[in-house]
Amino acid sequence: MISFALVAKNVPVNFFSYLMLLTIPLICLGRLKQIIMTFYSKSSGTLSLISFGLFSLGNAARVFTTLVEAKGNIILVFPHISVFLMNFIITMQILYYGEAKAKSDSVENPKKKEL
Repeated sequence: MISFALVAKNVPVNFFSYLMLLTIPLICLGRLKQIIMTFYSKSSGTLSLISFGLFSLGNAARVFTTLVEAKGNIILVFPHISVFLMNFIITMQILYYGEAKAKSDSVENPKKKEL
């Protein structure tokens, strides 16, 4: 029913822009929870550097193409910028805490390297 109304062009164009704004809190809450958990545990756990690195690069490309296509419409660009920032923060946490964990492992158990 809702999809028919959207496709049938009974909805103003600005409505789509506001729907895009609703995605920001949903995505940011999920990523923010992960950022906070990683910060407090001081470990990135099983998060993949490759996955989040590619997410960040893909979001950066999406920001660029949206800026070009939307001609600077901030309502359309802002969701992509916020998702990029969240993914970039997680990527940096993986790099930071991943290196810290590797250093702490070698200090705590020097025989682990010999095996």
